[in-house]
Amino acid sequence: MGLFSKKISGAEQDNDLVNSFINKSEGLQRILEKETEYFRQMKIKQAEMLIETKLSLIDEIEAIKSTLVRNPNLLKNISENDKKKIRVSNDSLMQAAQSNYDETLKAKEVNKLILEAISEAVSQNNSVEGAYGKKGSAYSSSSDVSPIAIIQSA
Repeated sequence: MGLFSKKISGAEQDNDLVNSFINKSEGLQRILEKETEYFRQMKIKQAEMLIETKLSLIDEIEAIKSTLVRNPNLLKNISENDKKKIRVSNDSLMQAAQSNYDETLKAKEVNKLILEAISEAVSQNNSVEGAYGKKGSAYSSSSDVSPIAIIQSA
């Protein structure tokens, strides 16, 4: 055994797994809460910057869950206190995820309404007398009087 080698007992591995799961779940919860707040403030660009970290944490949490599914005996060695910590952490994460989901839907709806308003404004603006059409030429329902003719008649 080398100088830095250490034999880790099954209980220590289980404890490390539990702590890792809880820490990553809490980290994901914080990211979701921050993203939710950005959505509430309509700071979409800032929310987008969290995606990579969020996906990484999700992958890590899924890897731990996969390990537990493949090795159900690991769950037998987890203390009642650690099981309680996992439940509390999971409940908090689920609340943050639901809140994030709700705000994501609201942000999408607001974005949709903004795009519809812009589209409507552009549509109305294009139908205004004297505006430019799709071909770039001005169209007008009034008589074709040039600006020079108006100045000369003044």
